[in-house]
Amino acid sequence: MKNLKYIIACLVLSVISFSCTDQSTFRNPSHFELENGAYIRFKTIPPTSFIPEDAASVSIAAEMFDPNDNVIQYDLSMIATIISTGQVYKVDDFITITDFPATLNITSQMISDAIGVPTSEFGAGDLIQFKAVTTRDDGVKFYGIPPTFNDDNGTVGIGNTENNLLTAVAYKDAMDFEYVIACPLDDTNTLYTGKYELTTTIPGVFGPIFNDQEIELEAISVYQRTFEAIYLEPFGFGNTATYTINFICGEVTLAPDQGTGLGCSGSLILTSSTMPGGYSETDDSELIVNLIEDSAGCGGGDTETAIVLKKI
Repeated sequence: MKNLKYIIACLVLSVISFSCTDQSTFRNPSHFELENGAYIRFKTIPPTSFIPEDAASVSIAAEMFDPNDNVIQYDLSMIATIISTGQVYKVDDFITITDFPATLNITSQMISDAIGVPTSEFGAGDLIQFKAVTTRDDGVKFYGIPPTFNDDNGTVGIGNTENNLLTAVAYKDAMDFEYVIACPLDDTNTLYTGKYELTTTIPGVFGPIFNDQEIELEAISVYQRTFEAIYLEPFGFGNTATYTINFICGEVTLAPDQGTGLGCSGSLILTSSTMPGGYSETDDSELIVNLIEDSAGCGGGDTETAIVLKKI
C-alpha cells in the first residue's frame, strides 16, 4: 500500500508539473531548450495487414520524405514474431537509407533472409514490427524514446523525443510501424462497430483503468477497432486517449504499447496481454479484452487487467 501511495503521488505531481511548468525555473536538462529533431514520414501509410494466403508474398513499396530536411541516415530495425516457430526474431539495421525522398521496399523474402525462416512458415498471427533510428545532419541520433534525467548522478539518457510525439500518428508513421497477418472480421467491416458500454472487470495497480462509460468502436482496418476513453478518471485528470483493439484470427487483445498520455519518470502504457481472449465472428454484442497496464515508469510493473464491452 505504501508503494501504491508513492506511485499515485508521483503520477499526480507529474501531471501538475506537465501542465504548470515555468521554463524560467525549469532545470531538467533532458527537456530544456527543445529543438527540431530528425524523423521520416510516409507519403502514404503502407498496409498494416495482409491475409494469411498472402503471408509468403508480402510486398511493400512506400514513398518516404524528410519533413525537417535534416536527416542523413535512417536505420530500420525489425522484430518478427512467427507463430509457426514460436520464436521472436530481432534484426538490427534491417534496412539503411541515406538519401531522401526515397522508397522503402520490404518483402516477405527479405524478412525470410534476415531471420532465416522460410516464407512457407509465415502465416496467420505473425506480427512484423519496425522501429527506426534517425541521424541528424549534426550527428545526433534520435531513437524514438523519451528524455530521461538521473537526479542522483546528473546524467541525461539517450532519449530525446518527447512523449506527446511518440503517440502522434504524424510522427510515428515511418518511425514505429508494423504489419500483421490477420483474418478480416467480416466482408462489410462493420462487425464490432458502434456504441458500447465499457466496464473494467479486472482493475489495474491504481484501481479501475476506466470508469464505466459509453464508447464508440470504429473500424480502421479489417482487423482493428479503435475507441476513445478516459484513463484513470477517478483521479480527475480527464485524460482522453485513443486505443486500438486487435482481432487476429480468433484472438483479441489490445494493440501493443498504447500511450495514455500520463506518466512519472516514464509513460504509463496499456499494452497487449499475454493471455489474449477470443471473439465471436457472428455475434458482436459483447467483447472481453485482456490487456496489461505497464506502470514501470511510475515505480510499478506489469498488471494483467481486463475490460468488457457490451453493445448498446
